[in-house]
Amino acid sequence: MFIRRVSTTERAPSAAALLALAWAALVALLGAPLLADVLVAGRGSDWFWTLHVVAVALLAALWGRRGGVAGVGLSLALIVIDVSLETWLRIGSAVGTQPRTIAVTLALNCMVALIIVVVTETRMRQTRAAEQALARLAAIIASSADAILSVSLNGTITSWNAGAERLYEHTSAQALGRAIDLIVPPEQRAPVTELLALIARGEPVARVETQRVRQDGALLDIALTLSPTRDAAGVIDGVSVIARDISERKRSEAALHAGERLYRALAAHFPRGAIMLFDRDLRFTVADGAGLASVGLSPAKLVGKTLQEVLPRRVSAQLEPHYHAALAGEETRCEIAFGRAFYEVTTLAVRDDHGLIVAGMALTVDATERERVARQLRDAEARYRLLVEQMPAITYTSAADEHSSTIYTSPQRERLLGYSAEEWTSTPDFWLNVLHPEDRERVRATIARSNADGLPVSMEYRYIARDGRVVWVRDEALLARDARGHPLHWQGVALDITEHKEAEARLRESEDRFRSAFDHAGIGMALSLPAWSKA
Repeated sequence: MFIRRVSTTERAPSAAALLALAWAALVALLGAPLLADVLVAGRGSDWFWTLHVVAVALLAALWGRRGGVAGVGLSLALIVIDVSLETWLRIGSAVGTQPRTIAVTLALNCMVALIIVVVTETRMRQTRAAEQALARLAAIIASSADAILSVSLNGTITSWNAGAERLYEHTSAQALGRAIDLIVPPEQRAPVTELLALIARGEPVARVETQRVRQDGALLDIALTLSPTRDAAGVIDGVSVIARDISERKRSEAALHAGERLYRALAAHFPRGAIMLFDRDLRFTVADGAGLASVGLSPAKLVGKTLQEVLPRRVSAQLEPHYHAALAGEETRCEIAFGRAFYEVTTLAVRDDHGLIVAGMALTVDATERERVARQLRDAEARYRLLVEQMPAITYTSAADEHSSTIYTSPQRERLLGYSAEEWTSTPDFWLNVLHPEDRERVRATIARSNADGLPVSMEYRYIARDGRVVWVRDEALLARDARGHPLHWQGVALDITEHKEAEARLRESEDRFRSAFDHAGIGMALSLPAWSKA
């Protein structure tokens, strides 16, 4: 056991026993003058006085048995007081001492006896409370998950809890009384001797990280907390040791350091950007890359400092949520402006072999040129869109798939047919549903053939507008391809030719009427051209 158990025989007397003993002592003290008077006057004998002393001794012995060590001390004190009073009364009566003086002396001695009883009871209560506290402490130590043991100044193991049994795999019976070398590797024994010497001199010892050996010979990385123990006189007589296994943490740190060396080598050759590792305080542990110098930074300026300490407040405020997200296991991307440059930042978690997050990583790529090209492209698209939307024709982009679904259509289509651009782009075959039923299959077949051979599309067909009108269009489209020649999409222009078609229809109708009249005329008719038309 780490702390001695409290014996059930070392209990303080109960309140009833205490009162009974105090009453017996008081009766004995008050009856002493009567007894002395009998003995001095010759009306009794010495055997009665002896019987009185024996009775008091028996009562005192009973209390001593119930009260333990403190009770024995108090019992002896009562016997001495009683015998002293009996002797003094015999002498006082012989020399003629006044009864009042004898009574006062007896009362004072009763008070002394009661004071002794109260003081002893108080000390016994304190002792019982201390023993209960020690018992609770012993229970805590016995059930602790940490290994807790005590060692004397000469290196002998004097206590060993269940946590120590689990950690070192030695039972209490195997460890108690053995030298601490039982769990210390040979190369660590000299430092242990030095630590014991420091503690013996009363010098403080900080938390120690070292190695210990298990029963099967395996080495354990251990964190030790050492505290001196003292005897009853306050002299240091040993050391209390709390040991915690940190092998897993050490393995994680070793893996992290190995990873950091790899990241440093990778980051040092990272083009157009930088790689940075950071801990949970957002403090950089690794930072390198060709892109650091372009913004006035370097590994020396970053490593060991937090995000907020090295970057402008605007930039750090923008990056901080992404850094925290990485430490929570999320991968994020963002773009930031730093000076005149633009950077794309990807943040993600760094995990050990067990999947635990040990750090965060930020990959920064210089996106200035890409941003410049993207800006130019956006400007060009804006100019193109403005031009397209001012044209009297419908421009569109459609996918090179079986549905030929609409990707983009200019506002002219809504003005012409009454259907919004969202309707055209949200439903893949919307355009097919608003075709004239008589043209639907022909148009579908033409598009399928063009998707297969990639040849330009040129056809005329009819739409049914939202208000029921029939609208003729001429559709011309080319297949756009990427650098490898793979199809991207169709880019087309649709012209409203309804008036032209209606004019053709009117012309044909007029020609039909004229031909009919010419064929059925009752007289001869001839059509001649004017002389100027022959010139």
